[in-house]
Amino acid sequence: MASRCFLVLAAMLLWLLPICDAVAQDAPDTGHLELTFSERHPDSAVDRLLVRFQYRGDPNEAIDPRAHADEYDLDEQTFQVYVPEAYDGSEPYGLLVWVSATDEGVIPWPDVFDNRRLIVVSADGVGDRQNVWKRFGLQLDAVHNMTARYHIDPMRVYISGCSKGGRIASQLGLVFADVFDGAMPMDGCDWYQQLTVPGSGGRAYRARFNRPTARLLRHAQRRNRYVLMTGELDENRDQTEFFFERGYQRAGFEHVWYLEEPGATHCRHTPEFVERGLALLDQPLEDGTLGPEDDDEDTRPRRTPREPPAAPTAAQLLNLARNYLDAGLTEQAREKLEALLDTYPDSDEAGEAQQLLDGI
Repeated sequence: MASRCFLVLAAMLLWLLPICDAVAQDAPDTGHLELTFSERHPDSAVDRLLVRFQYRGDPNEAIDPRAHADEYDLDEQTFQVYVPEAYDGSEPYGLLVWVSATDEGVIPWPDVFDNRRLIVVSADGVGDRQNVWKRFGLQLDAVHNMTARYHIDPMRVYISGCSKGGRIASQLGLVFADVFDGAMPMDGCDWYQQLTVPGSGGRAYRARFNRPTARLLRHAQRRNRYVLMTGELDENRDQTEFFFERGYQRAGFEHVWYLEEPGATHCRHTPEFVERGLALLDQPLEDGTLGPEDDDEDTRPRRTPREPPAAPTAAQLLNLARNYLDAGLTEQAREKLEALLDTYPDSDEAGEAQQLLDGI
């Protein structure tokens, strides 16, 4: 009898092993990862980038002397990725594309990204000595592949970087305002107009890229968030503050902030300072879509207009409420929590939503 029970138990264990193995395989990898991708973003090729940047001359004669027109092989590129340990795919996380100023895609401040529920990706081989079209293209490839591989909140796709990585982030954050919901350039920022510094004897900051199309610029002004960050002792501090006041603010951007860290030198910021910037960047808007009414009358190829956004899920509402609370916007957080409890009273998120609501 005992041997018969043993045989039955062994058979059950053998039956369960494939199931356990499948569950283990489905669990997403977390922590620091190195990934490769094979599919390019539709606009990351040089000819498409030239269209977006409205550059009609020889791409090898662009403002940046490293702006060669050679294509790159995505199969030969690696990407450094940081996935917070708490991520299990059940709720959407934000995505931050970090533009490295060196050829190593080092991801700083992982604890900050844990707190903000952000997955971070940084391409290798995009340092300051690389050509600018490759630096642009790989950031778009990162978004294209990471949003396909992970459960990403489509309203929380951001780009950031420091020094010349910040300059790349500031350009892509405007020219691809329909890809990135916000940008957080640090200690380096570019603008699309030449601006003369008052009282400087004619000294001016020249434009580093062309003005985005009217459609994209309106979207950036109304829907996206921009946080310009610098240090008190950084060599780019004056330019960053100037672009904030004479660039973004004068151009009518509705969601733009300037943050300066006391005593900080070039790209030497504390995690607390970075988290302050992310809290502002994370201030949620109701949607991030471009409606047909935003199209201008140009003749460049267009994408099919996006479908109207679906009603937010319980996880998205909870995420929005958390972000509002982090930014100190309690009334907006209350509204999202009440909407979650009214719409999804039996959801897994309802218990936490009630706790947060009770604490307001």
